[in-house]
Amino acid sequence: MIDVQSEGVFIHKKCPTHGMTKAMIERDPSYYMQCKTAGATNIYNGYFLDVTERCNLKCKYCYYGVNTEQDPSIESLKAEAMINAHLAPIIISGGEPSLRKDLPEVISELKKIAPVELLTNGTGIDLDEIIPLLANDNGTVNINLSIHTESQGKDLDLLESISERGLKLESVLVVIDSIDQIDNILAFGARHVKNIESIRIKAATRLWAETKPENKIFVSDMLNHIKKYNPTTLWWRNNKTSFFNVELDGMVYMLVSWYDIENVDLLDINCPPFYRAKNGQIENIVTSCLINEGMAKGWLNGGSGW
Repeated sequence: MIDVQSEGVFIHKKCPTHGMTKAMIERDPSYYMQCKTAGATNIYNGYFLDVTERCNLKCKYCYYGVNTEQDPSIESLKAEAMINAHLAPIIISGGEPSLRKDLPEVISELKKIAPVELLTNGTGIDLDEIIPLLANDNGTVNINLSIHTESQGKDLDLLESISERGLKLESVLVVIDSIDQIDNILAFGARHVKNIESIRIKAATRLWAETKPENKIFVSDMLNHIKKYNPTTLWWRNNKTSFFNVELDGMVYMLVSWYDIENVDLLDINCPPFYRAKNGQIENIVTSCLINEGMAKGWLNGGSGW
């Protein structure tokens, strides 16, 4: 049951074994109700396809359960892409995709099936090989760059290389664990407005394998922090409680605060983008991560439960 109160929006859950629990799903009830009346049906379109489970970084707030198993074959990736082509674009992810030496071939083969985007930490991308495969006629490149301090500046080197070519990245992704970090991100966005289409600011969550942050940051917290800059609210985009868009000085900022095991709002999870959870189910990406966490804790694979 969802309970909208003056001090926040709460979800009440009843477990046959453990009884009632209560968790906050949004701090600002007026913001929550606005999002619910906006009628957005998705976050953004796409199907995440892991081309490797390897990664060369160990980032503090990564939600991915990395291992070093053999990479899936191109044929198996094509088969998965064909089954899910109706959920396109196919967002190549991992792990870190650039660890595959055959990444250009992977992209070329998947493009025969559906539009393709790339999510990368930017540390090992050969732009001379990748740009011709992912460039658009309008000067943007279908690369989503995830920025981490653990990259030791190589991610920013990739952004600089994109800038020198006069191109635009589709998006840049940054994780925060303090609301004050937003100011530096906005300043970064102002400097790179010519070379980045949008910046996603994601609050660190308590989801799957992430290092758990001390305090949860809600989307309304981010909105309240940046209102001093007078951003434009982009209600025409797909705004939901956990994912909201504003524009400031020509840059689109996507403010994200994912749900976790304790405070997931079931009214908000059945929407794109999609991802195959470790039990094989294809669900909304947040739902899939919740399934993965449940499996890791033994909740869904014969474990003792909560």
